[in-house]
Amino acid sequence: MSILEKCYKFTYIFVCALGLTISAQAHTHQHRMRIYIDAPKELKARIDSTTRSIDGVIKASWNSRRKFVFIVYNSAKTSPRKIRKILGKEGFYLVKQE
Repeated sequence: MSILEKCYKFTYIFVCALGLTISAQAHTHQHRMRIYIDAPKELKARIDSTTRSIDGVIKASWNSRRKFVFIVYNSAKTSPRKIRKILGKEGFYLVKQE
């Protein structure tokens, strides 16, 4: 096998592997949502930790000035309905979802 043939073979394998990697990344189940929670600033740590503890939530951060908790979640593990239900059971007053 000549050097040129080896280069072609390596390039072909590399391009195939790259295509599989891009395809796998395109099928992620990450979604974003935000929920308005009417609560005092002192509850920021509790809101953040409660939201992050939900199975399937990847990131969560409550903005105490705007009163929105911004959530990134895996839709294969949870849903907006489940997230809202758990936060409601924890006693947070959920006003609206966008």
